[in-house]
Parts: sequence; structure tokens; C-alpha cells
Amino acid sequence: MLKLIKQNSVLALTLLAIFLVKIPPFYFLGITSTLLTSHTLARYLIFAIFLFSAWQVFFGKGKAIPQSGKNLILLFLAYFFFQSFSVVGAESVEAFARVYKDIVFPGFFLFVVLFQSGIARGLAKIFVAAGIINFFYQMAILLVPSAFRLFGERFIYSEHFQLVDINIQRGRLFVETYDEIAIPVLLFLLFKEKRSKVRLGYILVLTMIIVPSLLSNFRTRFLMLFFALAASFLIVVGGRLKAKLTLIGSLFVLGFVAHSVSVYFFGFSFLNRLALEDPGEDVQTIQSRFANIKASLDMGLARPLSGVGLNNYYFHLSEGRKGLFSISLNLARQREAEFASVNPHNIFAQIVSETGLVSLGLYLFILGFFAKGDIGIVKGKDGLKKSLAISFWTLFIYSIFNPTTTLAYNSLFWILRAALTQDLPLRSPGNRSLG
Repeated sequence: MLKLIKQNSVLALTLLAIFLVKIPPFYFLGITSTLLTSHTLARYLIFAIFLFSAWQVFFGKGKAIPQSGKNLILLFLAYFFFQSFSVVGAESVEAFARVYKDIVFPGFFLFVVLFQSGIARGLAKIFVAAGIINFFYQMAILLVPSAFRLFGERFIYSEHFQLVDINIQRGRLFVETYDEIAIPVLLFLLFKEKRSKVRLGYILVLTMIIVPSLLSNFRTRFLMLFFALAASFLIVVGGRLKAKLTLIGSLFVLGFVAHSVSVYFFGFSFLNRLALEDPGEDVQTIQSRFANIKASLDMGLARPLSGVGLNNYYFHLSEGRKGLFSISLNLARQREAEFASVNPHNIFAQIVSETGLVSLGLYLFILGFFAKGDIGIVKGKDGLKKSLAISFWTLFIYSIFNPTTTLAYNSLFWILRAALTQDLPLRSPGNRSLG
């Protein structure tokens, strides 16, 4: 009994740490210290659980690491080595250190999750809870921006709040909580659930994720949403024709509502952004991505073994390119460009520039290893694992167009991989397998 209580307590604390990473970072009690943020608490928790789990494995009677888990740990350690080695090429060690901590702690999450047998069911619950909270967070940004600013200046982590505030002025909802990754899991739960009230709850949470994704006016979030839905239709929903038609019809309605609301509040919507109507916001940003990739490749070729160092990309840009980020008639656009200039906004460009060509080769191998494993999962019968695999690749889409230097992204990346190595129960939620 005591052993069961201990296991459940560790699982609960692990899920709490994941939950804190899955919502926007805020200050506790309004005390504006980086040592008292929700993400910092997540770090404290996961480090303590890591020490406990490591002690159990190496000195106690903890369960042995399965071979699939050992392979994942080896891949992470190889990845971690190249991330660490890049300090050799860093011009600013301080800049390196600011990002490095968000490489270290995801490793703790990975190790801990490997030993939590109920983590997949727990993740489903975390996705639901975080999705609800993040919905109201984004609605506050949209509906009461002045009140949100007053609240944010006191309670939201300053660096995150600055980005939120900048994007309010640009007509966008910035949250960086990757809620779209919950869609495949929620659809799996929805179609396995037998209780009508619970099914209605899942539909409501899905709506609370889909609508803000469209309202955000971020094209990346639209792509994540599209991939999550399309892959889920093919793999999770399967041959349920009536369900597919109902979902498609519902999506058109939600899309129309989101378009109308966005035009009312911002003067444009995700449709305008996809149509590339604004040369500065829609076209130039794409051109900038290609220029970033070229600059990153030059850096990687110059230092193939170490790169220029984590978070040191900006220091190696040409003066002419740096100057582009300070030329704007729009203050919000200029501030956003200054933030954007520290990263190439593409995971492959980021790796090749900051950690070198050899590191890029390893990363491609890791992705190939994951893809091969996920193809086997898709061919199998475990619906929950299929949905988690889709969640992982939905998350990865974000990295193709955005920086991945946050605790949330890197932690979720390795958490999902760890969950996919486990043998998950095949019972349906209607039979309370998720209870």
C-alpha cells in the first residue's frame, strides 16, 4: 500500500510539473522574481523527482529501464552532448547559459516520465486542463486587452508578457502553449467514450482549442491545427464517415466564426494571412526565413563541429542584416523584429548554425529513428499511442517556423517521446481506463 501511495504521489507531482510547463509562465503572488515563476517551480519539482527516481534505479528497488527507454536516453545524451559542446564556439557564454538550462531540464523530464506507467493517461488529463486555462487566457487577451495588460504587468513573466503585448498590437494572440497537440488525443478520447456528457465535454474542449488557434492569426498555429486534424481524420477517426462529415461541417462553422470575430477585432483574419495580403507581415517574414537559413548554413559551414554556440546566432549576423531589424515605421513590428533576430526561426537552421553540421546530422538521424518507430505505431492497434504520435509531429511542425529555445517546447518534445516508448493500456475511456 505504501509503495502504491509513493508511486501515485510521484506521478501526481510529475503531472503537476508538466501542467505548469503547459500553461503560460506567471509570477507567484505577484512577486516579480525569476525564482518564483510557474516554470521555475516546474524545474524545482522535476529535478527533485529526477533525483528520487535516479536513487531508486541505481540504489533502491526501482524498476529497470526498458530497452526502448535506454535507446531514447542514449539519443538524448548524444543530442545533449552537441548542445553542450557548442559552448566552445560561443561568443557570449551568458547568452549560451540563458538557453542551456532549457536543454538540461527536458532531460530530467524524459528520465522521470520513462518510469511513470500512467503517464499517457495523465497527459490526456493535463491536455484537457491546460486547454481550458489557455482558452480563457487567450480570450482575456482578445476581449479585455487593457485589463489583461494591468494583470500581466504584475503576474505574468516579463519576457513572455512583452511578446504577448507586442502581438496584441499586431493583431495576434501569442501564447506559446502548443495546445494543438492535444487535438489527436481529444479526438481519440471522444470516439472511444460512451458517456454522452463526457463526450460533450471533449467536444467543448476541442472547440476551446480550435477557435483560439484560428483567432491567433499565426500561420504556424493554423498549420499545426490543419496537420493535427488531417492526421487524426486519417489515423484516429478512421472509417467513421458520419463522424468525419460532422467534424468537417463543424470546422467550417468554427472557421467562419473565427474569421468574422478576428476581422471585427483586428481588421484581418487567418485567411488574409494565408493569402499573403500584407507585404510586410505576410510576405517579408517568409523571405526573411529563407535569408535566415542561408545565414545559418554559412555559420554551420564555418564551424561544422561546434557551431557558433547556443543562442549566439545574432552575434554572427552581418551588420547589414542586423540593420534590417531596426528599420520599421511600426513600433510593435520593430520590437517584434528585435526579438525575432536572435533566432533563425527554423529548427534545422538553428541547429546547423548554433551547434554545427555534425549536430544537424545527428538530429536528422534522431528524427528518422522516431519516424520509423511511429510508422510502426500507426500500423498497430493502440489508438492512444497513435494519437500521441500525431501530437508529437504536430509539435514538431512548430519548430520548422519558430524558435525552440523554450522550456515548454523542449520538455514536451521529450515527454511525448518517452510516453511513446511505454506499453499503454488498450481499454477504452468508456471503460474508465483513463480514470
